[in-house]
Amino acid sequence: MNTLRAKITFLLVAAILAVVILATVLSFFMLERPRVDKAIDAAAMQIALAYSLTTDAARAAASDASIVAGGIVGVKNAPAAGTSIDRAEQDLSGKLRQRGLSPNLTVTLSPEHAWPVASVDLGDGRWLVMPRHTQPEPDVQALLNQIRITLPSQPPPRIKTSQITPK
Repeated sequence: MNTLRAKITFLLVAAILAVVILATVLSFFMLERPRVDKAIDAAAMQIALAYSLTTDAARAAASDASIVAGGIVGVKNAPAAGTSIDRAEQDLSGKLRQRGLSPNLTVTLSPEHAWPVASVDLGDGRWLVMPRHTQPEPDVQALLNQIRITLPSQPPPRIKTSQITPK
């Protein structure tokens, strides 16, 4: 390590390592932890709204009427198939109980969808089936585009009044 080239190389490597370590340490202290409870509360609020709309307005609708184009979200005769996600069921059920609702709820991950699907028992043999997938924020989408990750496409929600019959 007597040559100038070796000393400059060592100095550059040390500087790069110091910047990476410093950035990592600062990111732990400056960035706050993700707020999972807020995301669960928002999902529970959406489910509660859809549940109350469905039970109030769609009692006379056909038993297999799809509310959203594509048939992903809707009132079905059975819950969505797939493997059960117990922790999500417990968290969502707890948040729904806080909102005064206690429906039978299952959250499954099916092989045909890349996201969890929440199924809520309407109490009359029908199930409200809702995927728990949202589009990323614009800044997150820009980051995903930068690192060349594409998420599965999701049809925009289209609620048709002809599919919901009011009381």
